[in-house]
Amino acid sequence: MKAIEYKVSNLRYITMKYLSMVNKKFIYGPLSLAKLVDKPEPKLIGEEWVKIKVIMSGVCGSDIGALEARQSFYLEPYMSKNFILGHENVGFVAEKGKKVKNVKIGDRVVVQPFLACKQRGIKNECHFCKTGNYSLCENVNGGKLSRGISIGLNKDTGGGWSEAFLAHYSNVFKLPEEVSNEEAVLIDSFSCALHAVIRNMPEKNDTAVVYGCGTVGLSTIASIRALGLKNRIIALCTRSFQKEMALKLGANIVLNPRRDNLFEEMAKISGAKLYKPTLGRPTLEGGVEIIYDCVADEDTINNSLRFLKASGKLVIIATAGVIGKIDMAPVWFRELNITGSCEQDFELYKKSMKTTYEIAIGLIKDKKVNLKPLVTHKFRLSDFKKAIKTAVDKNKGSIKVVFYNEKV
Repeated sequence: MKAIEYKVSNLRYITMKYLSMVNKKFIYGPLSLAKLVDKPEPKLIGEEWVKIKVIMSGVCGSDIGALEARQSFYLEPYMSKNFILGHENVGFVAEKGKKVKNVKIGDRVVVQPFLACKQRGIKNECHFCKTGNYSLCENVNGGKLSRGISIGLNKDTGGGWSEAFLAHYSNVFKLPEEVSNEEAVLIDSFSCALHAVIRNMPEKNDTAVVYGCGTVGLSTIASIRALGLKNRIIALCTRSFQKEMALKLGANIVLNPRRDNLFEEMAKISGAKLYKPTLGRPTLEGGVEIIYDCVADEDTINNSLRFLKASGKLVIIATAGVIGKIDMAPVWFRELNITGSCEQDFELYKKSMKTTYEIAIGLIKDKKVNLKPLVTHKFRLSDFKKAIKTAVDKNKGSIKVVFYNEKV
């Protein structure tokens, strides 16, 4: 089968880290850390496993981060050395083990990618898995699987940037007819945003800022509205097509950090006082209550810490790595709260516990949210270079770039 395999050594990774800063063309050129290869289809690794034939697989910002070699070395122990990329996947069941009862051959499914205690065959599950917080699993390198925290980062399972991969039955969710393939391939990123919002819900009269309007940022806006929240949403983005989509999904105000006088506008909107020190960035006194940072770079974090009112909360959804100079003075001086958000888990939703994927599927099925327009570009695996070029070049108007299997 055709697959896009990520192969890396420390030398190649460090080399690409600097090359990608010079020119993004390096990440899909001859020196790319990922190559289109021919590999045998994976074989089931147990009676609880399923083989998925890929229909579509998304290109995530974390995939681009891996190709650009800008991920933190902190994450190195949590991924295989060589693996097939792709963790945002929709496909159909091609083969299943004897113990798989929740799906049948031919079912169209979406696959939650995380590989925690249950998927690794660990009977004495860690505290986090027992409480439904499997994205915080403490055994992500243990059990019967190789190291690698998810499908698309694990050499045993493979990933969706291929024709087929493996999934544990507990990660596989049958799709209703009302959910299209384009919507299904967005369920992973939508679930990441849902998880962040459900765990960090704005209070009734809070103003929420969504910093960055890529797929996750737009999904965060969509999540707030799909959950029935009426809070004022300020979206911050740099592209006109992102602004248009943010407004469609429910943002009340959209500002451009590159064009608008951002601090003055934020002060005006929030009713805050604007202070300008002799050196450094301005700051607000009495700003907004909560910010979802879906970029998480030096500018967005420094600005966010200054936009928040005292005791406000910064939720980092983006897969941030090593960041430059962050001024932490606002954190202690205004007693700010900073938290991260990773993947999806079980959530308390409408007085019952459900997986984030189940909530996402239900919201899409019930037409509480329309994510389909976020899929802007589709490519075959053989057009890998064009796909990555489109994903990194925002002048092409890309939001979600996906690979599709022309054989399905």
